[in-house]
Order: sequence, then structure tokens, then C-alpha cells
Amino acid sequence: MEVVQQFQNRGLAGKLLKHLFDVSIQNKRKGVVLTCEKHLVPYYEKFGFVNAGLSASVHGGDVFYDMRKLL
Repeated sequence: MEVVQQFQNRGLAGKLLKHLFDVSIQNKRKGVVLTCEKHLVPYYEKFGFVNAGLSASVHGGDVFYDMRKLL
């Protein structure tokens, strides 16, 4: 997920995450898993995600971290 710079700092990403959590709960999911770059780990932690360590993902040759949130 990425918010275009001109629309950042308006809470849009947070609203999208909240919607994802709500839909996941409605669909009886136990949690949400995502991967992100290191500089975004603290951002996702604010929404209850826990850093599960380095991801096996090698998309674009970047280093990613697995983030998990139980619902």
C-alpha cells in the first residue's frame, strides 16, 4: 500500500488499514500479515503489527520484514 505524497499525512493509510481489519474480522480471519521495508516497521507497529523478522521476499532485490497482527 502506498499513498501518493500529495495525500499523505491525512490518515488515509490508517483508514485503509482499519477497513482491512474490519473486512478480515467479518470474513472470520485470525489475523493480517504484510511485508514492508525497514523504515515502515514503526509505522505498522502503531497499528498493532508485530515485527516477525526478515521476510523471505526478494521483490525488487529489496530487504523486507514480515509484520503480523492478530485480530
